[in-house]
Order: sequence, then C-alpha cells, then structure tokens
Amino acid sequence: MPNRLKRSACKLLLAFVAGITLIPEVARAEEPPPLRVRRMFLEAGLSHPWVHCIHQDRNGFMWFGTMDGLNRYDGNEFRVFRPQRLEGEPDHFSVRTIHEDDQGMLWVGGINNGFSLFDPSVGKFSERYRFDAAKPNWLASQSVISIQGAADRKLWLGTDWGGLHRFDPKTKALEHFPLRDPRPQNTLQGTVQAIYYEASSPSEVWLGTATMGLIRLDLATGEIRRFIDDPPAGNLIAAPRAVTSIAVDSPGVLLLTASTGLYLFDCESGKFLNHFPYLDEDGKNRGLSSILKTRDGSWWVSSGTAGVGRFTSVSGEWEFQIHRYDASDPQSLSHNRVRSLYQDRGGMIWAAMSITGLCLFDPQGGWIREHQFEDGRSGHS
Repeated sequence: MPNRLKRSACKLLLAFVAGITLIPEVARAEEPPPLRVRRMFLEAGLSHPWVHCIHQDRNGFMWFGTMDGLNRYDGNEFRVFRPQRLEGEPDHFSVRTIHEDDQGMLWVGGINNGFSLFDPSVGKFSERYRFDAAKPNWLASQSVISIQGAADRKLWLGTDWGGLHRFDPKTKALEHFPLRDPRPQNTLQGTVQAIYYEASSPSEVWLGTATMGLIRLDLATGEIRRFIDDPPAGNLIAAPRAVTSIAVDSPGVLLLTASTGLYLFDCESGKFLNHFPYLDEDGKNRGLSSILKTRDGSWWVSSGTAGVGRFTSVSGEWEFQIHRYDASDPQSLSHNRVRSLYQDRGGMIWAAMSITGLCLFDPQGGWIREHQFEDGRSGHS
C-alpha cells in the first residue's frame, strides 16, 4: 500500500534553501498498479539463488554477481564464469560488485577472494588480487565489496573492515586509506559499502560505511570527515550510521539509503536536508539496501526485508509506493529480500534477490517486453 508524503514542492524547495528540516507526514493513497514480474531462478540457469549485483555492459549483455559465480545473460540463457580456485580460497566464488572500465573489461570484487579482472571477449579471468598478510602495503581485507572508477583509469576499492584503497591497473600500485572507527572499543577499520566519485570533483570522494555513516575524503589534504560525528543540534536530523548506497539527486545534493530509510544530504553545508522513513504495512521503518533513478525521474529503492519502493512527484506532492511479495500472485516479487536494483537500456528494472535469484519488471507496471540486445539478438525477459 503506498504512502503519500504531504509536502508541496514549494515547501520542499524553501526548506532546502533555508536549511530547515521537514519530516514528511504520511497518508494513504490509492493502490498502485501491480508490477508484472518475471522471476528467474536456478532452473533458468542462474548459478546461485543469492544475487548481489547487476551490470549491463557496452554490448548489451547482462552480468550478475552471485554468491557463487559471475553470470552472463544473453537474452536466452545464462553462462557462468569462475576463475581457477587458488590455494586457501573458499569453494565458492563470491561476486559482490562489478565495474566496467573504459576498455570494456570487468573488475569484480567479492567476499574472501579480493578483486579480479575479467575479459568478456575471451570469457576468462586474467588477473587476481588477494589479501596477503606478508605484504604490509597491500589489501587490508580479504573482501572487496564496492568498486568505483577513479581519475586516470584508477579504481576505488571499498573493503569489508579494511577501509578504502585506490588501485592503479597500469603500475599495480595499491594505496590504502584507513578509516578507523574513533570509538575506543572498536579497533577495526571501516566497511565501505558504497563509493561516490565524480571526475568533475576530483579532490573528494564520498563513502557510505556500515558503522561510521557518511564519510567525505579530501584527496588534496587527506582529511577524513565523518558526518556521523556531528551533533544533530541545528540539523534536527540524526545522521544514519549504516549507509548502504549513494546517488545524486541534483548538483551538490546526495541521496543516501541507510538502515533507517532514505536521506537527502547537502554537500556544501554538510547537513542532512530530509529523512524519509521506509514504512512497511505494520508502520515499522525498514532498512534500505540500494537506490536507483529511472529515466522518468522516479527514485526506486530496495529493502532487505520489505520489497521495493518508488518515490515519485504527483501534482506537487511526493508519493511513496511499496511493492511486496504476494503469495497469491505469481507475478509479484519472488521475495521481500531485495539486494539491489538496475535499469537496463531498454528501461526494464532488474532486482537482485536474496535467496530467490532475479526479478525483472517494467517500472510502468505493464507486461514484460522482449529484451533486445545491441547485436540484434533478443530474448523474452
């Protein structure tokens, strides 16, 4: 059932300009049209029911990172890729993040296997980079869970309890940016779940962490600012501690998903402008796992426990709709545990599911259209 946020666009704009915080008032609206979901599970050829991440490459192929294997979908069938297992590695090959560089190569990172370079043209992993305790200036963690392109073809690597790294594929140099939790009882480094970097602002990088909230790293000075440390006085909105994804709403304004909902953040003032709780049917605020801006200007969010939601502006008011699993509807989501969302170039939205594989739907609520690839191949998706 959707929730409508009772705010006019004018009030929202004035609040942003004045730095005033508005906590949206929630009311019921009419039932949204049901999503027509196509479910894709192991019988479709997917290598594992736990899907973490999604990417469409320059040739139109869809890539999926699972708990065991990198999967490619060509519109008709899946093909699974795994590297040769190295000594000391787990039996499964986890893929938590996928990044395509300007040469069309795929960089993938995962749990307990560092990060790797995959060449789609030959279907092979050509380089592997792992944690090595004998190398003090190397990866500080066995797990790379987020990858983002940096300046000069370098890569930002977010790790699980190992802080941030910057990797130069040309020289193989790895630079470490430790992010230690200032609380005395915690000696571990930060887990970087999300990275936002813009080439137009090369002197800074924004990080979403699992325990230290939003962090800004000034590359010119090396200064690390943790916005979780700032007192809420004058801001009125308590900063989220667990930030799961970062996107851009407008120049200088970030959208963050967190364990406590959706947040708007102003980079210049360093203040949180607004907080949108993700309220389930029982009225409880559910955590969010990712955010996606679709071509029609809507914002879609995924939840690890409560399906997917859509924020959209309707007649000057913000409307919030939630779509969940329905046991009586085989074309609903296959589960309420959704890891991430991705819109392909045909406009369809793919949902990476925990436990139940993939879901594919048209954000406009229509029937699933044919999935067209750039080389002329097609498959009914």
